[in-house]
Amino acid sequence: MADIFNPCDDPSTWPAVQEPSGSPTEQYNKEGWSGQRVFLVRPNYVQTLINVLQGVNLGAGSSSGAQFPGRPGCYVDDILVERNEDAKTTFQNIDNIETDINEYPDSLTRITAQYKFLNSAEGDVPVSEGYVDYSFSSNKEALYLPGRQMVWENEPEQIIREADAALPFYQTVIEHTFTWYNVTKPPFTAIRELAGTVNSVPWPPQGQKFQAPRGTLLFDNASGSVRTYTNPEPNVAQPGWTITYVFKEKQIFDGGNFKGGWNYVYREAPADKVGWQQVQFNNGDLPYRETDFDPLFNAEPAAQA
Repeated sequence: MADIFNPCDDPSTWPAVQEPSGSPTEQYNKEGWSGQRVFLVRPNYVQTLINVLQGVNLGAGSSSGAQFPGRPGCYVDDILVERNEDAKTTFQNIDNIETDINEYPDSLTRITAQYKFLNSAEGDVPVSEGYVDYSFSSNKEALYLPGRQMVWENEPEQIIREADAALPFYQTVIEHTFTWYNVTKPPFTAIRELAGTVNSVPWPPQGQKFQAPRGTLLFDNASGSVRTYTNPEPNVAQPGWTITYVFKEKQIFDGGNFKGGWNYVYREAPADKVGWQQVQFNNGDLPYRETDFDPLFNAEPAAQA
């Protein structure tokens, strides 16, 4: 540390933030890219830098945080704060474990920031803040088709009656899960309004991992969690919400050709109209209303005065 600053100097004259030699570092492995930066910080600037790294603008919400230089989409994921032990020549007596703490008034603080690629606005979903993780799984959904449209293989002239056999078929349904982190104001209004609806346009809009055709992606459910404190410390970033959305994708094909999604059912009569067709109510409304999902990834708008 001696080559960076003189502990005898007035701490108020030190640069607010320095990056020592050897930093940054980068690592490549089977999980992709990660990086690390080390900062030496003036004592009264420690919390300010932490807020900047975490993407917290006090009183104004949060963002994705500090980006690694030259690495779009790579943000701070973990922060370690250490004190400079070399600068302290005596030990601190601890009489009360809850009030007494070792202090380093004449020492720079070492902050190590770990970076990784976080799917923020540069990913599939254009979120207004924080970042998003994505996963998927494949499941089955039972479909029951009318037997009157089928015959026995060894008796092609014999129509299958419902009393003769139950005819369950299985439709593949892909479950897409988006977990949105560091959300300051969850879009509760959009969650309530869009639950149980399907996409009105191909979605996600950028579609780097997948893009579901119109009407095939159902907003199935949402969940959220947040940790709150009774007496939060002033000027310290408070944890944001973690919001999880589950969408279910169902694409129906007929004779190898794509037909539609959640609003399609099998029609067995008349003979010239047999097949998968979209249904609607008498007033023209669809059973699964078509909507825009983008509001689900934008912070709740401020209430109108």
